[in-house]
Amino acid sequence: MRVLRLAGIIISFVLLGLAFSQDSHAQENTCTPLVVQALQEVSANCGGLGRNVACYGFNRVDATFTQVMAEDFFNQPSDRSELALLTTVQTAPLDMAINQWGVVVMNMQANLPDTLPGQGVIFLLFGDIQLANASTVDANDATPVEVTVATSTSVRSLPVETANVIGRATAGLSVTANARSADGAWIRIFYEFAPAWISRDALAPADGLDALPVVGTEPRAPMQAFYFRTGLGNPTCVGAPPPSLVLQSPQFMTVNLNANGAEILLGSTIVLTQPNAEYIQIIVIDGEVLVEENLLVPTGYTAFAPVDPVTGQVLGPWEGLRPLTPEELAQFMFLEEIDPALLNYRIRVPGSPQTPLPPAPVSPAPPAIPTPASPVDCSAFRPTSPTDGFAYGSNTFYWDPAPGATSYQVNIYDADGGHIASYMALAPDTSLTVDMSDPQFGSGFSFSWEVLALSDGVVACASERVLNMREAPPAPPPPRRADDEGEETPPPLEENPSFKGGKNRPRRVFVIRAKLAAGPVV
Repeated sequence: MRVLRLAGIIISFVLLGLAFSQDSHAQENTCTPLVVQALQEVSANCGGLGRNVACYGFNRVDATFTQVMAEDFFNQPSDRSELALLTTVQTAPLDMAINQWGVVVMNMQANLPDTLPGQGVIFLLFGDIQLANASTVDANDATPVEVTVATSTSVRSLPVETANVIGRATAGLSVTANARSADGAWIRIFYEFAPAWISRDALAPADGLDALPVVGTEPRAPMQAFYFRTGLGNPTCVGAPPPSLVLQSPQFMTVNLNANGAEILLGSTIVLTQPNAEYIQIIVIDGEVLVEENLLVPTGYTAFAPVDPVTGQVLGPWEGLRPLTPEELAQFMFLEEIDPALLNYRIRVPGSPQTPLPPAPVSPAPPAIPTPASPVDCSAFRPTSPTDGFAYGSNTFYWDPAPGATSYQVNIYDADGGHIASYMALAPDTSLTVDMSDPQFGSGFSFSWEVLALSDGVVACASERVLNMREAPPAPPPPRRADDEGEETPPPLEENPSFKGGKNRPRRVFVIRAKLAAGPVV
């Protein structure tokens, strides 16, 4: 029954997306002017937002507080409040008739270290969203443990073998640990001043590791644990963005959050929304998300979790993992217009001209999470070429196979780690070709790429990212000279009657034309 309900809501969501993305001639009923106005004013109202602070971005926003506040506190655009003072925040639905679309911006520290001043998880609430603080205690840094790496090993973005490799810890390296995974198999460390994960088996024994807090039970910063719900009303104008809670971690860093009782390890930009009262939906715009320590959701994918319609509490595992359709992603193109100064990094939505979708068919109504038909062997899976540079033009990407995988996905990123494009190949193929002179790659020189191995649409292995420099574009040809268009025919020999030589014979003047080799004039 749950699968049937899920299929139904997915179909409804896709049809709603089609309505949003259609080109309408009813310009008098378009939402675009209000959305543009709101984003411009939010940029002016909420710039320079500090850590653990919320900003009233655009009208209208209602809030409740942990203590009695003045009537004029946090009640108009540009007002700010410490997150610790907020109990709930409610943003108003988009309404063209009264020029209203509630927008709030937050900067939350979560479990990021104090050595990263100002950086935090960015929350953006758009439209009919209610957000409630579920953090019951203030965050207190756990007592760190100094530990030594005994065996050289990969450092990963999340506590699973399939997570992205972000570095390598060599034997003898001393690292600082401050948390562990629920099963104790992974230890969270500070790697290059950012949180990362390392296998406990690679560490030398150390006192205090078992006493480290388990991610998901440690004290939380304000809004690090929260409940949200979205309005379920129909759009009142063409192009209305759906009610959306957008979350973005600092680039190349992961943070742990708890949404409606579900643990989320965020290393990306995501959207949380609610297609109906019985489900919440996670949409990965960039990077990847680990939900409940067992499901990795990559860029351009979505998943659903059942919730109690009254309390919003997640009732079961995430399901329905699948690629997003172009129509679904089209609803979130407005995110690309958010001022990057409000963000940790600019948002690029898969499917936009800058970030095309993988050229692979998707089903609009798939069943629940597929179970791989056979285990995937990731032990020898790795990218093999190119590893020393990209051509300005056609590049063929190669990788060693992961036996058991049914498909592969190559992701390409810009110098800032922003996702540019994804491409699919069906197993047993272990290569594909991409034209990197395409305008979507811009004029940059530095790019990175990774390859994912999937089993029936579920990510089973993720390679490390390979950083390459792209060669410069070819120099434009020199401008053509007029005499290069074709050789002129010399005029006939002419007599010069004005010259009088010996015996009054007319002198013939010869016109000689020749091309000179390029070089310095001497």
